[in-house]
Amino acid sequence: PLNPFNPEYPWASNRKFNEQIDLGFFKDRLLLSLTLYQNRAANQLVSYIQPIQTGFNAITTNAPYVVKNSGLEFSIASTNVNSKEFRWVTNLNMSRNNNKLASFPNIATTPYASYYVVGKSLSARQMIPFEGVNPQTGLFEFRKADGTLTSSPSNMSGFNNVGGDRTVLLDINPKLQGGLGNTFTYKNLSLHLFFQYSIQKGN
Repeated sequence: PLNPFNPEYPWASNRKFNEQIDLGFFKDRLLLSLTLYQNRAANQLVSYIQPIQTGFNAITTNAPYVVKNSGLEFSIASTNVNSKEFRWVTNLNMSRNNNKLASFPNIATTPYASYYVVGKSLSARQMIPFEGVNPQTGLFEFRKADGTLTSSPSNMSGFNNVGGDRTVLLDINPKLQGGLGNTFTYKNLSLHLFFQYSIQKGN
């Protein structure tokens, strides 16, 4: 067997809210679109981590946590030139999407205590502050939750709210992302230029 047997699990549940407005100007040569959404997902079917003593890495079951996704998306499409032989169209889009762990009962007693923090983004990284190099030993040093320095931090200790040494949350989820595209068409020849951008902190 590759996975332990689970005789009971239901469908996941989603509660969604979405609003959108579309506007057209100058005989639709300029199109604007704005979308606002919110999604709460519960009972998601996941491969839930199991203690190694069970003989399995994970079990397929319903997640005990609730995830909230929300965002704002905006786009502009303009037809700059539209003649018989030449056409130039520009598209601009930008979005701000967020997610967070809305609830996770008893997270401190689960294998996910070192991965997630309730109320924070799922993309948040739990970090131990770096304090530089020890001039005597030449080793990197990190500050633990109790304020002391160490050169051998535990990567399995988890965030400080569950007794670990990680005290910094670094959210690598993009704060803003989108793209700008231009399409030039002359007779049967077409050229498309697209630029993508993202504002975020990386690993």
